[in-house]
Amino acid sequence: MLVLLGIVVVAVACASLMGHGMAALAIVAAALLTVVAEELVRTAMRAWLRTV
Repeated sequence: MLVLLGIVVVAVACASLMGHGMAALAIVAAALLTVVAEELVRTAMRAWLRTV
């Protein structure tokens, strides 16, 4: 996980140097929101399957 975080930081830093920092941050934010939504759905499905 730490290696992945390092890769993301380097990628955003390089994009910032090239003038594409905001686009890179938007993509990272969208990816993080996707992961959070997936975890929420997974938790809801576990809870639902326990009650059924």
